[in-house]
Amino acid sequence: DAAATSPGDVDAVPPPPEDEAPDAAPATTPDDAAPPATPEAAPAPPVRMRDKLTDRAALERRMAEDRWEVTEKARPTPEGATKPGKHVDKYYHVPGNRRQYRSLLEVARARYPELVVKVPSTPSKKTKRPRASTGPKKKRPKVERRRRDEPDDFAEPPNERVADLLYDFLAVRAEARRVYAPNEIVEAAPGARPLSAPGPPNLSLDYGRRILAVTKWGNVGRHLDAGTRLMARFVRAKLAAKNLEEGSDAWIGEALQMCVFEMDGWLPSVAAKWVAKYGGFRFAEHGALNYPSGDAEVKSFMDFMTKLRDEETGPYWTSAFQNQGMRLVDFYYETRLKVTPDVVAAMRAATSWKAAVDAVRLYDGAGPYVGGQALCTFVFGVLGGDPSEVLPKLDMSTTAAYCPFGPGPKSMILALWNKESLHDAGVVSRIAWLAEHAEVEFEKRGLSFPYQVNKDGGRRRLTAVDLEHSLCYFSRYLAAHDKLGEEGAGIAYDMLAGPIAARTCPRPPIKWFASTPGQIPNGAFKMHFVRSVERACS
Repeated sequence: DAAATSPGDVDAVPPPPEDEAPDAAPATTPDDAAPPATPEAAPAPPVRMRDKLTDRAALERRMAEDRWEVTEKARPTPEGATKPGKHVDKYYHVPGNRRQYRSLLEVARARYPELVVKVPSTPSKKTKRPRASTGPKKKRPKVERRRRDEPDDFAEPPNERVADLLYDFLAVRAEARRVYAPNEIVEAAPGARPLSAPGPPNLSLDYGRRILAVTKWGNVGRHLDAGTRLMARFVRAKLAAKNLEEGSDAWIGEALQMCVFEMDGWLPSVAAKWVAKYGGFRFAEHGALNYPSGDAEVKSFMDFMTKLRDEETGPYWTSAFQNQGMRLVDFYYETRLKVTPDVVAAMRAATSWKAAVDAVRLYDGAGPYVGGQALCTFVFGVLGGDPSEVLPKLDMSTTAAYCPFGPGPKSMILALWNKESLHDAGVVSRIAWLAEHAEVEFEKRGLSFPYQVNKDGGRRRLTAVDLEHSLCYFSRYLAAHDKLGEEGAGIAYDMLAGPIAARTCPRPPIKWFASTPGQIPNGAFKMHFVRSVERACS
């Protein structure tokens, strides 16, 4: 009714015009007036509870009787700090038990629950100290927010320079694959010029092509990724060695465990030490390494890492991307073993790519990016890109409109649409737009993109998953393109093209060029860059 509608609502009922106003109600005396309605009391908010240790002295006495040990580890000095940090982490454990606890409350919860009670959680009463005046406060970038039911309307990318470089980058990469894989069947999109014979790219169109000609980067299609295919051969070989029936719950569960373990970011040397100590399956093509799967192997790896961190200071993980650190060993791996049956059940029930990603994310410590990349390894690698037999409900066409993304692809979407920030759904929808309109954009720029062909003979169109993969590499290429400039691209090409063609110098990765500090017009940087290229050749 009108009384319940706010003045700003679109569907608010306007008041009736004066000539249609209802007759005035008869006046009432104070005795006739109805008593004012008493508003109903609002329900009290639920009380949040927390665990509290009842007797710390009793706990310490019980721990001493049970011979608990305490290991203290100083946190590493932050990079750039002049003095070591004072913070020390404590780990509590019983001799002979690999499980460690980070606090006395955790110990009491697990071993002495009679010393723990539930108490209401009280909000903190700490008062904010006034901020020291250091000049005007920096404004955070405003995040575009919208209602869930509000459409996210946008047109083609307004940044034409970045868009031109992106589609040229995709076309050059796809053309280069024809040289390395000449037996693959490809076709041009309708309306595009016919595909020419595979060969070196035309270096006169943009100086960036000189950078692409002497660097190493991934394929356009996510299903073509060389690392994914290598990982798939390892996983399938190990599962066959364990005599697991292909497509069974155990087969799927252990395959997913290894795919997620790869994304946890352990250094190959750590896995090699574990294999050397505990033995087991070794895959010669994968550096004679092994990734743990199944209860026995995962628990042995946890035991190995618990001892290794007492003997060596690390590093244990690759710096390629963020990782969960020792939480993996202290907490996540044990809970992952318990939740694997739920992950497999959710994977079998998944009908869309997003639902399948969410299934992998049931593993503790697996966020959207880890879940998405582990799923790519499993579906495009282990299942060969065709999950119809193992996961018959999964609709692969949903990869066209959804993909988890990393920071590189997001930064490129912001650059293409000249945005300071975007909500996640806005980033995904724009990645999907780039894939959906790829054929038109290639034709508009006179680029003949060689499309892969599906098993049924149809053209394999680019998907959001493919574009997310490519935008990751493109973010590095764009950084190298703008840092080196035309002069730097010429220096790199002139110095590297000959040795690479003669196979006396490996192709440096595009990330190497993107990480070079400074820009070529700077004289000192130019000398540094030339020496770096010389070292790459040697």
